[in-house]
Amino acid sequence: MTSNEHEPMGGKNPTLGQAARAFFTFHSPRIFAVMWPLLVATRLAVGDFGWADLLVVPILLAAQPFVEWLIHVYILHFKPTTVWGRKFDLQIAKFHRAHHRDPWRLELVFIPGAPAGSAWRCSPPCGSCSRPRRRWPSAASSAA
Repeated sequence: MTSNEHEPMGGKNPTLGQAARAFFTFHSPRIFAVMWPLLVATRLAVGDFGWADLLVVPILLAAQPFVEWLIHVYILHFKPTTVWGRKFDLQIAKFHRAHHRDPWRLELVFIPGAPAGSAWRCSPPCGSCSRPRRRWPSAASSAA
């Protein structure tokens, strides 16, 4: 085992282009790259700007670290519990635990394709729920 084996792209110093290609191989960055310009264009098309519009960005920037922390602590680090004799464990928490075991595996860093695209695929104009879903990386495979 080499010292670079667990680093992104084998420990190489990737160029910005290589890093961007690796980044956009995952679903969530592509969804954001499409949705943000659409949302901004829609807001610009609606027009009728006011003072409240100037407050949105600083409020979101101020709230984001707290929202991120709450999600991280209470959802991503959700501990398995037993309810009425049945074990209950969030899939996203299992996925996040696998990320902690192997933090340099990029597929464990991004939101998996199935949850990120489920709403889009299930909306009538965009697709159907019958499309095959990509499987999440198994938590067991990262333990090996």
